[in-house]
Amino acid sequence: MTNPLFNQDFDLITLDLGHTLIWPDYGKLAACMSEYFDMPITPAMVCAAEILFRQTIPAFDTRDHDRIPIPRNAYNYYAALVEYCLKQPVYEMEEHFRPFAIEAHRYHVNKNWFMVLGPDAVPALRLLSKHCRLGAISNAHGTLDRDLEILGIRHFFEFVTDSHLEGVCKPHPAIFERSLQRADVRPDRAVHIGDQPAADVGGALSVGMRAVLYDAQGIYDDIKVPGVPCFRNLLDTARSLLGEPDFVIPPI
Repeated sequence: MTNPLFNQDFDLITLDLGHTLIWPDYGKLAACMSEYFDMPITPAMVCAAEILFRQTIPAFDTRDHDRIPIPRNAYNYYAALVEYCLKQPVYEMEEHFRPFAIEAHRYHVNKNWFMVLGPDAVPALRLLSKHCRLGAISNAHGTLDRDLEILGIRHFFEFVTDSHLEGVCKPHPAIFERSLQRADVRPDRAVHIGDQPAADVGGALSVGMRAVLYDAQGIYDDIKVPGVPCFRNLLDTARSLLGEPDFVIPPI
């Protein structure tokens, strides 16, 4: 199909999952933190803490997710949430904080905190899947197929590329190259949609794909990549890619 956003043809759209289609269950995280630390913590507080954390990292790296008892990247994530919500450095309460972080990480690996569909995820997938082949590429923990089935969206994707099963994370070119090989599509005929400038946009561009930055929370308003459009709404992204009538394409 012809892509009016990039003024060229493409055959495949790949999508990131976390913070693009699927979001953390902020309510469940807040409830767990409130109970464990015996303090009132709201979903909005957890969300705000996570936004600040995401601004400091280039990618969610999951390669060492099974390191015992907890990998450094996961420890830092929960530390950021706790420090923001409790207004206290975790080093001052390490003996109390560390068991929480280990249990929270174990829950994420086994059940996944990211089990809430974005409000426009299904409408966007329905629209895109009518016109183009879809695939998923995500830094994850080996459970993507299961989780997408539970969420009821696995059928939209021809393939799912899970970084843990691949042994390589975005933005490494290999995870994008393997996805293109599975689809038997040239990189110049594929577009990747994701929420992280380095992991998603940088990784896709490095193999010759086009890229769209999906920034629902406005975290990267100050980042402009030439030739890479940015959207705050996933359904708007889909409409723009498909060139729906009367939809105004934002300047790149």
